[in-house]
Amino acid sequence: MTLNRFVFKSHKWLAVAAGLASIVWFVSGVAIVLPEPRGSTAVAATEMNVNDVRVSVQEAVAAAEAVAGRPLKVRGVELKMLGHRVLYEIASDAGTRLVDAASGQPVTLDEATTRAVAESLLSGRAQITSLELRRRHVLGYGYGPLPVFHIRTDAADGSVIFIAQNTGEVRSFSRAQLWRIAFHDAHNFSLLRGLLPGRAIRGLLLLTSVVATVMGVFGAWILWIQWRNWLAARRARAAAA
Repeated sequence: MTLNRFVFKSHKWLAVAAGLASIVWFVSGVAIVLPEPRGSTAVAATEMNVNDVRVSVQEAVAAAEAVAGRPLKVRGVELKMLGHRVLYEIASDAGTRLVDAASGQPVTLDEATTRAVAESLLSGRAQITSLELRRRHVLGYGYGPLPVFHIRTDAADGSVIFIAQNTGEVRSFSRAQLWRIAFHDAHNFSLLRGLLPGRAIRGLLLLTSVVATVMGVFGAWILWIQWRNWLAARRARAAAA
């Protein structure tokens, strides 16, 4: 097989291999530059009332240490809202713990507590249809702390809520936002998270880039061969005339 024939055949099969990925990449690229869809209308916005904070940072850390059964190396302390409650989020060498800023009691996000939090966020705008504890990332929650409670609702805009069990982090999305996230994740192959490890996804991205680059180089080579053949044919016609 000559080098030119190898280039022609390789370009054809590389085009087959990279074609689907290219279509997904271009279509998703168009989708993610469209205007940002509206967020969830089912989840009520809550404001932090600092008057609810009756426990000092030192007392909150002491409560977290009592649960851990040892002194903690605290890396950070943050006030956050969870439903209508103000909590301390204490990050330490033992992980992240939540302490109620009003009572000083440690907070454990079990299914019942999470359901109550979600209902307070919905404030009667919608009802919970399902609540599941996820230990792997899913569509709409491709990144973030695990495990996470995945809460579906009957809201007209298809609102879903994610509440991280250990940190209490809350994210809510409408159906339109979930579609946008899906297109974004398809664009960078993050849609495969949960099926493949991050290293494999990066490797797949790299492989696709290499295949597309080689296909482009071979395509330019083919154009150069065709240009050279066209010039040769033109000279032959001129000589025959």
